[in-house]
Amino acid sequence: SIERVGTQISYVLILHFTRDTDFRTLGDLFQKELLNKNMPNLEYAMWYDRCMLLSNKPVMYGAYGKTKFCGDELISINENRKSIGLGLLLEKCNE
Repeated sequence: SIERVGTQISYVLILHFTRDTDFRTLGDLFQKELLNKNMPNLEYAMWYDRCMLLSNKPVMYGAYGKTKFCGDELISINENRKSIGLGLLLEKCNE
């Protein structure tokens, strides 16, 4: 977190560790750091979603990439967001 390292550069660097091997290597560590409150929940969500997008998988938290979610997809995204302490996304399907 910025409190630990004193700069936002860690945030930028983390978003580049997104290869499948990075995900397998760092996933458990980042989740542990998230649970221990050493990694901001939005930073974790953005990293996770970017990894999913680059692997052609659906995002989990709606924190990176597509910005509009509707119906069941929005419900699922918001349940995942809530599970890590992120605020809920609003439905913007009709805008």
